Amino acid sequence: MVQAAVLLKLVDAKSRLAPFLSLAQRQTMVLYMLSHVLNVLEDVPTMILTRSFCALGTRSDEENINECIDMVRRSIDDDLVVVTSDLPFFNKEALQALTSEPETLAIGPSHNGGTSGLFIPRSIDFSPRFGRGSLERHRQQSVEKGHTMRLVDMPAFRDVDTWEDVEWIFENAPSSAIGRFLSGLAKRPITAF
Repeated sequence: MVQAAVLLKLVDAKSRLAPFLSLAQRQTMVLYMLSHVLNVLEDVPTMILTRSFCALGTRSDEENINECIDMVRRSIDDDLVVVTSDLPFFNKEALQALTSEPETLAIGPSHNGGTSGLFIPRSIDFSPRFGRGSLERHRQQSVEKGHTMRLVDMPAFRDVDTWEDVEWIFENAPSSAIGRFLSGLAKRPITAF
C-alpha cells in the first residue's frame, strides 16, 4: 500500500512572488493548489506536513521538513509518495507514473532543479532532502546508496514559485483552472508592477 505526504508552506507563502502578490493572495493561491493536489490523492491515505508544524505533533522549522518526512516513514509500514502542494497540473497519471514500479525510487523533477514528487518504497533506505536544488541531492544520495532511481519527467510536476512561473501559465495555459484562478485573484488580471 502507498501513503502520501503533501508538503505545505503557508507562513510567508511563495515569498518570491511577494513583489507581485500580497501575502493573502499568495496564501489563497497555495490553498487553491493544495486543494487540487488533495483531490488527485483522494484514494490515497494522505497527511499534510507543514514547515511550521510537523505531523505527529512535533515542532519543525523549515530546515527540518526532511526530518519530519523521515519520522513519518518510520511511523508507517507502507511506501510513501511525497508531493509538494504547489502543483496545479498534478494529475492521477503523474501519481501512477511515480508509483508504478513499487521497488524503485522515483522522482518527479520540477522544471527548476527541485523535486516536486518523490516515491520512496518502504524497502529502500533513503532520506529526503527537499529544498532548492533537491533533485541533484536526491540523485547523489541514490547513487551513493546504490539505488536505482527513475526520473518521471512530466509537465504535471511543474510547480509555481516565481513570477516567471505565473507568466508561463498565462502564456501557455491561460484557460487552465490555475490560469483562470490566477486571473481572478485580483479585480483586474495580475500584471507585474
